[in-house]
Amino acid sequence: MRWFRLYSDLLNDPKAQRLSPALFKHWINLLCLANVSEPRGVLPAEHDIAFNLRIRPFEVRKIMAQLVDAGLMERRDDGRFAPHNWEERQRRSDDINERVRRHRAQNAPENGRDIDAVSAPNQRAINAPSTDTRRKVGAPHIADAASFPESSAIGNGNVTLHATLQKRPVDIDIDGETEKRDSGSSSSVAKGKSVGTASADANDAPNGKPRFAEQSDPLRLATYLKARILAHKPDARLPANLQGWAREFDLMLRVEKRTTPGIKAVIEYATSDPFWRGVIFSAGKIRQKYDPLDTQRQERAHNDTNNGTYQRSAEAAAARAVADEETARARRHAKARMVAELESGKAPT
Repeated sequence: MRWFRLYSDLLNDPKAQRLSPALFKHWINLLCLANVSEPRGVLPAEHDIAFNLRIRPFEVRKIMAQLVDAGLMERRDDGRFAPHNWEERQRRSDDINERVRRHRAQNAPENGRDIDAVSAPNQRAINAPSTDTRRKVGAPHIADAASFPESSAIGNGNVTLHATLQKRPVDIDIDGETEKRDSGSSSSVAKGKSVGTASADANDAPNGKPRFAEQSDPLRLATYLKARILAHKPDARLPANLQGWAREFDLMLRVEKRTTPGIKAVIEYATSDPFWRGVIFSAGKIRQKYDPLDTQRQERAHNDTNNGTYQRSAEAAAARAVADEETARARRHAKARMVAELESGKAPT
């Protein structure tokens, strides 16, 4: 997660405090966008700003003009905008990734650093005997650097050290059974259990069969979502194996207690709404945005119901108005005929 500095003297900055509430909100959002853009501190193109702020391009132009006038934005020579005084306010040292890269470069063996130097607390943490009897893996032997010139990195929780290793068979004790294996091996051990990474295809069960059957609700929902996406974007790049999507829907059903009809209704709304259909392209995104999607879906259904009721009421009122006009016209005709007959001396009919 990337972050940027926002100083408390903003409370007393007249340029910021004179902004309207809506413009102040857009300014903060633009600072967030500039922080994650490339290069950092420079806003993207106009259409990208419009997409991220969920506004139209002409509104972007209006907002940027107001912020430039307020002295909070600057227009670069290449036409892109950047927050005023960004370089001075946001230090380059705030980039954690860059600091880690520099630290690793400084401590690399080729730079002449003592790769066997380990702090005392870390050394104690590595040499301390393990008290966990459920699963023990023998630690690699740390040999003399002169005997084994090849070096590796050992990770021990949050402790990382560079040390010279001697690869040798180690004892692995799992559930009371011991097996000899090489320290660099990652193969399975006793009782068919594996140590290290999971199987190559995490979407399949250990027996090689798909985790979710074809008629299961999670896989049916995944298939339905894929069909709905392809209906409005046939060239969408979607996975051929939907077991991963099915796993997301399975978590929604079992853990988050969603219902199959509810998820299906949200899929239909998300793939038909003009905005969300450009955002939702996976089951993970459906799961992440489920609550706002469901809320908006229910609001639209409520509004459609109200609009339908109003439409029916308006039609009924119009029909009553027509009927009243016909009745009034018939009465006027009857009155006119009666007057004419009285004037001619005839008895009114």
